[in-house]
Parts: sequence; structure tokens; C-alpha cells
Amino acid sequence: MGKLYDRLQKQLKSEEHKKDAEDCLKIYEKLKEINNGSVWSLQWQQLVDVRFKGFPSDDRTYKPSKLGYVFLKGIEEKKEERESGVRYISVQMAIMSHLSDAQECMNLDTGNYPGISRADLHINFAKKLILKYPDTDVEVTDDELNELWKEISNTSFRSKTELIQQCLSDIINKTERVTTGNVSHSVVSIKAMATYCLKIINGEI
Repeated sequence: MGKLYDRLQKQLKSEEHKKDAEDCLKIYEKLKEINNGSVWSLQWQQLVDVRFKGFPSDDRTYKPSKLGYVFLKGIEEKKEERESGVRYISVQMAIMSHLSDAQECMNLDTGNYPGISRADLHINFAKKLILKYPDTDVEVTDDELNELWKEISNTSFRSKTELIQQCLSDIINKTERVTTGNVSHSVVSIKAMATYCLKIINGEI
């Protein structure tokens, strides 16, 4: 796409088509940013219309298409929001972050309590992002991610009361086995579940 960039620079020198060149350069730079330095022709052709001068000249001018102007509007709005302190993150990065959190959760405490439950929550969130944003290169705000996280939490996680009740029931059952089973293993499990209950009560989970 080196020739394309050179043509846009040349078009900048034309007063008649200067504004169109400036808009197309904004599209060009944004595509380059989101595609790791590349501008794919398929994306470019959807966002920009080309007008040829005609044979025998190879000269051409570029102007944003209707879709291109929508794309430009999004670029400008995000620029203003960033300047006002709104933080954006790519969906791809959010997915990777939550999958990493899921890995960490699986290593918590002495068994599957509560790590696996928390890991499932992060994995479900990553799956939700993939379904909601098939193009994972798009950027979303922290607020959008937080709202989606609340939605997943409310549908995937049991209420704190239910969790505490389950913990306490398990503690009672484990205590009954202390005198007959593996004492050291049972005590460790009891401690882990009791700690988890306290975290729930204190609002840490």
C-alpha cells in the first residue's frame, strides 16, 4: 500500500480534493493501526471510493464512501472521549486478560474451592465477548466491559447467601468425617471453606 500513501500525499496538494485526501489519510492511518501496520485492500475498498481521471492517465482521486464517513465519525468521537479521560481497550486484550485470570483462579486455595467457580466466570466472560464482538480488534470502554461483567456475574454466579449456605453445609459434612477419615486432609479442606465464607461475608468475593 506504499503507492496508495504516495497518491494520497499527492492529492493533498490539490485544493479541490485536499479535504478528501485528509479524510482518507485518517482512515488509512486507523486501518494501519488496527491491522498491525497493514492496510488491507478489502477494508480500504469498503471505506473509500476511487475516481479515475481516465485513459491514458493513471491519476486518481480518493474520497470516503458512505461507510467511510461513518468510520471517520467513530474515530473522531473516540478521540474526543480519550481526551476527556475515557479509557478504551481492545476486545482481544480483554479476552486474553480474563483467560489469564481464569488460569490464576484454578490455582487458588487447596482444591477446587473456590478457584474453579471463579475460573468458570472468567471463561464465560471471554466467550461472551467473542460472541458479542466477532471482530476482536475493535475497542470498547471500561464501562462497557464492566456492564457486561455484571451481566455475566448475575447470571452465572449464585447469590452470596446460597454460597455461604453451601460452604457451611460442606464444613459440617467435613467435620463429621474428621474422626473417621484422613484428619489432616479434612482439616485443610475445612480451613479453606471457612476462609472462603469469611471472604464472602466481608464482601471480598
